[in-house]
Amino acid sequence: MNFSFFLENEEATKLFAQHLTLSLKPGDLVTLQGDLGTGKSTIARTIIQTLTNDNTMDVPSPTFTLVQSYQLPQFEIIHADLYRLSMAEEIDELGLHEAREKNILLVEWPERNTALLELATFALTLHYKEHGRHVTLRSAQHAIERLQQSFAIRTF
Repeated sequence: MNFSFFLENEEATKLFAQHLTLSLKPGDLVTLQGDLGTGKSTIARTIIQTLTNDNTMDVPSPTFTLVQSYQLPQFEIIHADLYRLSMAEEIDELGLHEAREKNILLVEWPERNTALLELATFALTLHYKEHGRHVTLRSAQHAIERLQQSFAIRTF
């Protein structure tokens, strides 16, 4: 199921990410697609800061390290950026499929491996719009109820 959102600025983008965070659980894969500068890293950073309950945590983009992980008591958050990779074999070597089983996986530039897009619990596509960003959020069937509940809680 698809949902559409307009995010007028960085604060709206962060609030959207906080809403989405309420829907996440270990085993989820969140993919973030969009041109450079559309807010993919801002959303990933806010999700990580929200889950770790540390809004001051430094969350660098994993553009050069490819993968950054953040250990929580019950699971890890794994943030991957596939921008610099071009071959499926390179992506497979990162072990993202295995890591997903017990962790939350955030993947920027998932179109580098289309299998990730098909497996996504939540797939976000961001586009520039006049005075902001447009986000399309596709939810896997099994996660729609979680998503609707978390957004309903935040708007209560």
